[in-house]
Amino acid sequence: MFARVFFKEPCSIFQSISVILTVVGIVFTTKLPTRFNEAPIAYSSEKIYGLLAAIFSLFCISAIQLITRKIRNVHQSIMTFNFGWVGLLEIALPTAVFGNFKWQLCGIQSIYILLLALFSFSGDTILVMALQCEYAGPVSTVLAAADISLAFVWQIIFFHDVPDSYGIIGATLVSVSIFLIGLGKWLISLEGKIFSCGKFKFI
Repeated sequence: MFARVFFKEPCSIFQSISVILTVVGIVFTTKLPTRFNEAPIAYSSEKIYGLLAAIFSLFCISAIQLITRKIRNVHQSIMTFNFGWVGLLEIALPTAVFGNFKWQLCGIQSIYILLLALFSFSGDTILVMALQCEYAGPVSTVLAAADISLAFVWQIIFFHDVPDSYGIIGATLVSVSIFLIGLGKWLISLEGKIFSCGKFKFI
């Protein structure tokens, strides 16, 4: 939505359907339909802070994608380098103020922390490269859908936790969304080669 408003990026019917499927899939994944059948939820200050933090995080992630798309001509190594040193300052300053710095002594957890850093850096770099080549709308849709789909796969493989029917429906919907986006790109690539121009304006 932000990419459409600020950058006037195209949002066809095909892309709109993919976004709707992703949103509906997220609704089922969070088991929102069951919330209406439960007892009233007592919202504590902790839950409110968590909700506000999630909303603020959403706006920050959207801003990152929009700004990255805006400066897409800058090399990805420059962007990721600036991500790194700014993130280091954001962590070092509060840690120095509150005095909560403690070296992780547990053996296997240290390896997990290093792997987390490696995958986070690789993910940020690949995301920057994706936004340099593609509109922010499809990238964000695929990112949200893939997060949910892969989370269910890792949940089953590593934690042996089988999702319920709501989770399966949600994961299926977001997987269909990814498939539709890929199908749309494939059809666009065929336009002018096999089909006449203008056949896929709805994509």
